[in-house]
Amino acid sequence: MAARPENIEEWCYLVPHLLSPAGWHSIAEAESVGLSYCSCPWGGSLVKLTVLDVQVADAPDDPSHIFVGPESRAWWAKNFAESSPEHFTVKEQLAPGDAIICRWASWKVLRVFAVLFGEIGTELLQTHFYDPAEAVELHMRTQRNHPQAGDCSQTIMSPSEAFEAINFCRPQGEKGVCNVYHIFRVSSGINLSKWAAAQLYGAMESGRRVAQYYLNRPGISQLRALDQQFYVVLAIQTFKRGFPLIPVCSGEEHEDVTRIDAGNHLGLSTWVRYDPAKDGIDGFYLSGYMQALAERLGESLHFYQCLDGKELLYFQCAVAREEWSRAQDRLKEAYLLQKTAYRRGNGGAQAPGLNEASTPRFCKRVHLTSLEERIQADAAARGRGRQRVQVRKTFIERDESEPEEQFEARSFRRCRTETPATAVRYVGPGVA
Repeated sequence: MAARPENIEEWCYLVPHLLSPAGWHSIAEAESVGLSYCSCPWGGSLVKLTVLDVQVADAPDDPSHIFVGPESRAWWAKNFAESSPEHFTVKEQLAPGDAIICRWASWKVLRVFAVLFGEIGTELLQTHFYDPAEAVELHMRTQRNHPQAGDCSQTIMSPSEAFEAINFCRPQGEKGVCNVYHIFRVSSGINLSKWAAAQLYGAMESGRRVAQYYLNRPGISQLRALDQQFYVVLAIQTFKRGFPLIPVCSGEEHEDVTRIDAGNHLGLSTWVRYDPAKDGIDGFYLSGYMQALAERLGESLHFYQCLDGKELLYFQCAVAREEWSRAQDRLKEAYLLQKTAYRRGNGGAQAPGLNEASTPRFCKRVHLTSLEERIQADAAARGRGRQRVQVRKTFIERDESEPEEQFEARSFRRCRTETPATAVRYVGPGVA
């Protein structure tokens, strides 16, 4: 039994025919919509609702943004409560597009699926039929451009029970036309009773209408525009003479410090070389440096090393635009002092600059190491000792442009949190 998938890469690895008609058994078919099923590698069965050629009004130029991230949905539901039909909040933001969310409603068609195909999670099943006393908690992750450019997916898991599903959207050539897939797991095999035939066709038609409404619901164009601008990507220029500096906190003692009079009025006159190892990070990542700098200044921001489900190259990071707008003046002022201290400590006129990047730069490889570790942990938990279980070909090549010449190409572990805990260490020119 394999571990449960947590992202689109793992879904595609565990179920290679995920989006193909091959490998699926047809349950029922009608015009532009179909239901099928297959055995699930981690237990039970998978059911796939396929809706073809859905027309999206005012579709974004980039079709991978047809779905929006949970944080954008929560912001919209909070600030436009009167016009928003959703009761949707973020309990914990894990990364851009990746959050633990709480919601108080579900689509009616899911109630029909729950009856037709059996248990899809005790707690979730109860909320399909009764007004819930509290919100249902789910882990939702939005990812883009995988496995093909223009694709968009939302993986959904229940943290408290074995429930997982995926919403997937793939463009079909003409702008605004896409195929939509909803795939979910049921805990047992599929029992195709004859009495359910009429209900199956009714469920498919309901699923088609839901897909059409969901991608064209009121306010969705404005919500997509908000989502595409929700984060700012920052980039640091090459640092040929060592990592950038951070201010020394009161009471700290360091052997090698740089003092500048220019920072006296802000209490930022003493600086020291940033050391990622002191934060438990193996190698330089801009998210780790910016997080350390913000904390030294007493600012509450969260910097991330990934965006849209892909890891940014080490010289870029993402931050929520709202947070950055609030604190950027102070951070930029402090960073200018850092450049002064950097030049003072190293000599010369060069210092790494910091700016907002126009284009995010992503790592080419996405590793499945996390899946391998969970498979091994699952095997050990089931009493199979330390049996060696391998996930082969544990990375996926992305067709991205090469990094700029002044940066070295590296391999990265897939990012799940704000800053990766382990990675290939970057050592810039002249840095021991």
